[in-house]
Amino acid sequence: MFLGSPNGFFKSQLRRSPPQCIIQVPQVITLQAFESALVHALNKQWRLEFPAAWTGPRPFLQAVEDLLDLLLTRPGEGFEHFVNWLDPTVIRVPRRLDRQPKALPWLGDFPLRIRLGLVSHLAALLGDRAVRQQLFALPSSRYAFAELLEELSPPEVEKFSRRLASWPSTLRTLLFQAQSTN
Repeated sequence: MFLGSPNGFFKSQLRRSPPQCIIQVPQVITLQAFESALVHALNKQWRLEFPAAWTGPRPFLQAVEDLLDLLLTRPGEGFEHFVNWLDPTVIRVPRRLDRQPKALPWLGDFPLRIRLGLVSHLAALLGDRAVRQQLFALPSSRYAFAELLEELSPPEVEKFSRRLASWPSTLRTLLFQAQSTN
């Protein structure tokens, strides 16, 4: 699940500007914190700058993997991926996500634009209210993750519920806590 260089995609984008012109955009800072936490977790290191990473590298990576699998789930033939049912984030995911049938969830299989959109959704789902406020494109809209889960087929709901049960309660709380982002 490699997202970019060890220094991070978002940091490299900011470094291209002359130092006196760097603008600290809150959404970019939040995505940098998520990416940094992910890179540290892959190296079995704790990172406390992103809410879900507080649980430690292993649970954090498990949650990212489980949510990525869920985001890429198609509930049936002719349906969009689950990620397209969610409110859009500041980096939008295109409606069409072509991938190999039965492919494992792997961010590297997607073009950069799609990968960044998926990372933006992962960060929003695993963040707290402040993170969601920054990353959802329509911050005043209703956060209805639990209701959307009910729209999946019973086997898909059962599969995600089994995975969710292995998460620490802190991560489950982060995922379901806010029914509104305002």
